[in-house]
Amino acid sequence: MAKDRKERIPFGGQRTKLQVPGIKGYSLYWFSDKDTRIQDAENAGYEFVYNHEIKQVGGKDVTPDRLDQGEKVTKTVGTTETGAPLRAYLMKIKKEWHEADKAAKARQRDEMEQSLLQPNIENRYNAKEVPGGIDFGRR
Repeated sequence: MAKDRKERIPFGGQRTKLQVPGIKGYSLYWFSDKDTRIQDAENAGYEFVYNHEIKQVGGKDVTPDRLDQGEKVTKTVGTTETGAPLRAYLMKIKKEWHEADKAAKARQRDEMEQSLLQPNIENRYNAKEVPGGIDFGRR
């Protein structure tokens, strides 16, 4: 391939439009600015990622898509019900907090699965462990 010609990406081929390089010590996540998701993320310890922390989204510089949003890294990801652009914000959380959140979710899931396996009057399902998961056959 000639040096002056950029790499061709076939139309319809897999593209990594939201892929970003990591930030040491953090887990990254895109949050759509829908309902209360951004505020909920901030309440959970997520922080906005700024353009000086990360330079590319996918294979492109992030500058053109976030000019009207200041320094926060954003990407247009669709439209709202009114037809306005729907933005996603790149946010980060400390890795140890992310790992603690994942462990807490796993504990909750395990507790729920165990409670479904315990027979009781309120349990209308006859749950039993089967290879590959739990069978929730009705009584």
